[in-house]
Amino acid sequence: MPSQDVQPSGAEALRDATRFTRLLAVLNEPAPRGAYLDRILSTISELFLVDIAILLDPDGMGGNEPVASLGLPEGVASRLFRGFRSSHAFESPRAGAALDIPSHQAPDTKAIFRELGIEEVAWIPVAGSRELRGALLLARCRSQPFGRAELDMLSAMAFRIGVALEQLDQMTRLEQELEERAKAEAALRESESMLRARQDELQKMVSTRDRLFSIIGHDLRGPVGSMCSLLHCVIDEPQKYDPKTRDYILSEILQEGENINLLLYNLMEWGKAQRADLRLRPRRLVLRVCVEEVFALLSSQAAAKAVELIDGVQPELGLFVDADSLQTILRNLVSNAVKFTSPGGRVAVRAENAADRVRILVADGGIGMDEETMKTAFDSAARIPNRGTKGEKGIGLGLVLCKDLVGMNGGSISIASEKGKGTTVTVEFAGKR
Repeated sequence: MPSQDVQPSGAEALRDATRFTRLLAVLNEPAPRGAYLDRILSTISELFLVDIAILLDPDGMGGNEPVASLGLPEGVASRLFRGFRSSHAFESPRAGAALDIPSHQAPDTKAIFRELGIEEVAWIPVAGSRELRGALLLARCRSQPFGRAELDMLSAMAFRIGVALEQLDQMTRLEQELEERAKAEAALRESESMLRARQDELQKMVSTRDRLFSIIGHDLRGPVGSMCSLLHCVIDEPQKYDPKTRDYILSEILQEGENINLLLYNLMEWGKAQRADLRLRPRRLVLRVCVEEVFALLSSQAAAKAVELIDGVQPELGLFVDADSLQTILRNLVSNAVKFTSPGGRVAVRAENAADRVRILVADGGIGMDEETMKTAFDSAARIPNRGTKGEKGIGLGLVLCKDLVGMNGGSISIASEKGKGTTVTVEFAGKR
């Protein structure tokens, strides 16, 4: 039972003030919720010589489940509070000692008290500024009753604890709201980024479509028209042309046909690259074999201008790349070199090892490029077609396609050129997987 009320002495008043100051210091020191509650119980236990301290929550799962506890053995909590419902626990309007728990509500409670050696118990409601926040259950494992002065002091402290818990909950809710807002803003930014990417992709598709229509409508119609005109001349009035002239016309038709064939192939490959439809199958290739195949394909183009094709690749040199991509790249680079080389000139393909990569160089001694042309050589939007040394037409798509294919195969491409002195295009690929 609680001891008789007595007026506190000066020493007791000083002790109470010290206790209150200690608890306020703990309450004002921020910490994560679990550590914060454990520190409160530890301080109360130290200040009031309590062996077991439990903080109950009226909204606990299934009744008065402990929110935090000190000195309570693991596994005892569920037994101790089984059936100990909030309908009883929070009826008391004020702190009380020697809490009377009806045996029909919690038949195991008193037995557990005896098991734990508890002799004195105090029940302290924890009320905040607006609502009941829970309760403190304090126990001593010795015969030292809780006096009225202690209960009053604990009640005053419990109110401070209730207010602190309210503030803690408010801060927790605020942090959750801020976190949710941050997630929502991040999701919004991601959606905006995806939308911008989609818009860029659509714009790129529109540009690709417009470019293809422009090439088909202008650059492809011209060569086809020229072929038709030449064929009409030869077929409709064959008597006007001697064999030498007819052979020349036929060679021109053949050259136009080969140019159109390369153009169409480049258009298809470039269109696939823009739509990411190209399926690459990288594997180890012998570079010299690929160069020889390209030289065979372009032999008639080179022969028409008496341009010598020089294979300077070592027989054993290999690299790791998609075969179709490599052939398309080499065919475009060598064809361009022949186109811009004067009759009787040379086009050479060389290669060298560079650490774990293979460097391929396609060089010609042709008309070369100025700085401005080199800057836009790989730009699909620039569209600066140039005529070759014999008036060959081009649309500037070959180098653009080469850049796309080289990039898709993990390589790099660059141009070194000087007006009137020729051009060297350098491509690098992985030498092995």
